[in-house]
Order: sequence, then structure tokens, then C-alpha cells
Amino acid sequence: MTDMMTRFYVFSITAVALTVAFGLTPASWAVGSDPGSNAQHPAVVAEAEDAPPRALTAKDRYNRGVYLFQVGQQQAQTGNHKGQQDLVKKAIVEFDAALALDATLVEAQSNIGFAYLTMGKAKHAIKAFNKALALNKNHLNSLNGLATAQAHRKLYVDSLQTFDKLTTLDPGNAEYWFNKGSIHQKNQQTDAAEYAYQQALKINPGHQQTWFNLGTLYENLHEFDDAQDAYTHVKSIDITTPIGLEATNRLQWLEAELKGATEPTSMESVETTAASAG
Repeated sequence: MTDMMTRFYVFSITAVALTVAFGLTPASWAVGSDPGSNAQHPAVVAEAEDAPPRALTAKDRYNRGVYLFQVGQQQAQTGNHKGQQDLVKKAIVEFDAALALDATLVEAQSNIGFAYLTMGKAKHAIKAFNKALALNKNHLNSLNGLATAQAHRKLYVDSLQTFDKLTTLDPGNAEYWFNKGSIHQKNQQTDAAEYAYQQALKINPGHQQTWFNLGTLYENLHEFDDAQDAYTHVKSIDITTPIGLEATNRLQWLEAELKGATEPTSMESVETTAASAG
């Protein structure tokens, strides 16, 4: 029988965490900024020629870091990863400057952690997130980033403990349950993984990555009817995404194998991490 590896996705919500942390939603913009336009942020664009010069505040430096990170993300989307890395480094400088002016600015410290995650420096990210949590032990973005960084370092026990805290503090967040399930699946803790995925789907029935991971979980358990059902959900959400296309391939393979007299061979799950900068 053909042996086909089944990929499941771990921490593909990292980009979502970055979006929240770096203030792309209007509510998180600093006072006096324009949430409707990222292109000309008041903390980045030079002040009008007739405006008197003023010292930059902590929020100014923070918003400069946000802007630089956003532009870096745009560079990554065009394939300019070196440009992204350079801009993320500059963003870290701005966040450090903001903290020098206001040492209580937990968002700046947390964003340093996410910047390091973007650069693939999980060890530095863990240190930054722990500093943020020293300022606010229940800071959700920092906890989410810490758990993700711990998993990237293969500190799975620590990561699960952090996600346990996250799902206790914010039990209605599907992303936390999805990531928690991914770690359990990585550790072949199938019952715990299934429970976490089911919690995620109760909160967000349209969470495509959760349905896909659930499909791989059932497929590896040879529960093929349930696997087909999960992959069908993936396709129904969006067949054009990479996950939707992979689910289509999985369904076709399963259907072909199940038409034969022999069950499909056991699937080997492999970790597929999404790029931390989305």
C-alpha cells in the first residue's frame, strides 16, 4: 500500500498573535493616531514644517516600532525577507527606546518577543516574553507568544503549561485551544488533542486548521469515516487555501485506498510550522 505522510499544522496562528500584538486593530492605536491609515502614521511621518519640534514620547517610539514591523511584514509578503529582517531589527530598537521612556509599557516588551519570533530567535523571544510577564503576569499576548516560543524550542511540557493558563484565563479563544491540541498531537496524546480541537471548534466551527488537524488525528487512528468528515469540513470552508488543497488530496487518497480490500497503512504525522511572520 502507498504510504503517504500526513501533515498537521502547529502554531500557524502565530501571525494572528502578531497582528493582535502589533496593534493592527483600531482600538490599539495610540491616542491621536489615525486607525484608518497605516501608510502615514503620526509617529513615523515627519511633523508638518510649521509645527514646533517636540521630544518623542514612549507612545511615539512604540508606534514607530509598530509601523516598522508592519512595513517589514509587507516586505515579507513580496519575498524580500532580508528587508523584513532589517525592519524588524529597527522595530526592536524603537520598542527598546519606548521602554527606556516608560518601563511599564508591557506591549512594547511583548512586541520585542514577537519580533524575535519573526526572526526565528525563539530563545531571545522567551526571555522577552518573560520580561513582559514580569510586568503583567496575565498578559494574554505575552503568554501566547511564550507558549509558541517554548514549543519552537521543543519545550513541550512548559508550552502546555502556558497554554493551560491561557485557556483558563481566556477559555473562549479558539486559537489557544488549537495550539494546545497541536502540541498534544505532536506528543501523540490523542485524547487530549481531540478534546482541545473540539473545544476550538465549539468556539469557532469555521476554524479550518483545526478541522484539518482533527482529520490527520483520526486518519492516524484509522478512524477513516471521521477523518473524511473532518477533511470535508476543511474543503467546505475554503478549498483554495493550501490546507483546503491538502484536504482534497487526503480525501482522494483515502477514497482510493478504501476502495481496495486492505486498510490504508498507518500515517506518520509530521510537524509543519507556518512562518512566524505570516
